Amino acid sequence: MSNSRFSFTVTGAEILIPRLQYITHSKYEADWHSITHTHPFPEFIFIENGEGTYIVGSDEYQVHTGNLIIIPPNRRHTEQSSRIHPLEYYAMGVTNISLHLPHLSSSDENTVRPLIFQLGGQTERGRNLFADIYREMKNEAEGYPLMITSLLFQFIVFLLRQTSVTTSAETQQTGRQDFAAVKEYIDEHYSDRITLEYLAGMVNTSKYHLVHKFTQQMGCPPITYLIKKRISEAKLLLTSTQMSIADIAYAVGFPSACQFSQRFKQEFGCTPCQYRRNTENNSPAQ
Repeated sequence: MSNSRFSFTVTGAEILIPRLQYITHSKYEADWHSITHTHPFPEFIFIENGEGTYIVGSDEYQVHTGNLIIIPPNRRHTEQSSRIHPLEYYAMGVTNISLHLPHLSSSDENTVRPLIFQLGGQTERGRNLFADIYREMKNEAEGYPLMITSLLFQFIVFLLRQTSVTTSAETQQTGRQDFAAVKEYIDEHYSDRITLEYLAGMVNTSKYHLVHKFTQQMGCPPITYLIKKRISEAKLLLTSTQMSIADIAYAVGFPSACQFSQRFKQEFGCTPCQYRRNTENNSPAQ
């Protein structure tokens, strides 16, 4: 009889529990808006189709189908798509994880380059991990938070095996409570479903502390700021497009046209329809 047994012990210092902040799937279309932004955590991007340019700091990097891109924390970046071969990609923000890049000697975070990998024979595996996490987040089936955590563990192992990156649990809190990062996130993702719990998790603090500090810095609580941002963007759409009220409501993140109209009237004293008509009537004749 043959018998093999292996023992495995994990120490507390080695425990890594990653936390998903968001995952998006984007495709270049006529309404593409390229805005430079930062995140206080690493962002992982998989190019599903197309080609384009990632602008990180003052440098430009060409990307194409099959690339896995890692944007280090606090690096200002954006993307530009080819019009002939439009970009289609997944982007995922993950906290409670530190990236170690041994081949980079500088400790200045502003000099750290993005990492771009061509996955070769593992391209389909990489795409499937992003797609599965996105699907779980979108469908919210029973037990989806546990499934997402499981998939994130698989993704980290995938990184370790396919790239030069090593990871560890985030142990330093320096910079994690940058409440301006919450504002930047709202400014960029205002049309997404955003909760106070989600925002608090971004900066590793309680909901109460987030509301208190955000209000001190920005003059209003984060959810109030979110609603004002949505209303501000809706005003632009009301005056610059012929989109229906319902389409505008959904485009800026309101769950219904009714709720959008109620919030808009509270802010401006008139309905979106009345605001649009008043703006048209006051426009100079062409």
